[in-house]
Parts: sequence; C-alpha cells; structure tokens
Amino acid sequence: MRDRVDPSYATPCPQRSPSRSPPPGSDQIAGIGVPEVPEFLDQIVASGGHLWACRMSADMMRLTRDDLYDGVEDIINASDFIEKTDGAPLLFI
Repeated sequence: MRDRVDPSYATPCPQRSPSRSPPPGSDQIAGIGVPEVPEFLDQIVASGGHLWACRMSADMMRLTRDDLYDGVEDIINASDFIEKTDGAPLLFI
C-alpha cells in the first residue's frame, strides 16, 4: 500500500494570509483570556520553560531553525527529547 500515497497528504498547507478570516473559535478563546500562540510561547520561555521542535515534523515540512519561533532551542529527535527530559515535569503542547 505504500506506493498509493494520497497527493493531498504531501501538499504543504498554504501560509495564513492576513486577509483570511481567523480560525473558528478564536473569538471564544480570546474571550476567556487565553493568550495567542506567540504570547503563550513567550510566557513559557520567560518562566524558564524549554521549547524544542520535532525533528521528524521539521524534516517532513522542510523547516529549519530559521523558520521557527525564536524561543525554540533546537530541532531534536524523540530519543534526544527523552534524554533531555528524564525526570523533568513536562508540558506537551
């Protein structure tokens, strides 16, 4: 079955245009005081949290560190993540 790949699966998602409407539910989220993603990531870093990107996802999407939020420390694989977080409290987002 591997040779029968749905081409839509491999097509990258279009970048969000400023003229496009916000995603459904964003008004409700803003209404309960949940920060937008960039602000949320800033809060995590400011409170001493670490941000790492998934190597497999970055490779599939052809992303480099330069494409990511400035607070992301590195792009790591699963075994690196396990090693770095051994015994640590985790918040997986």
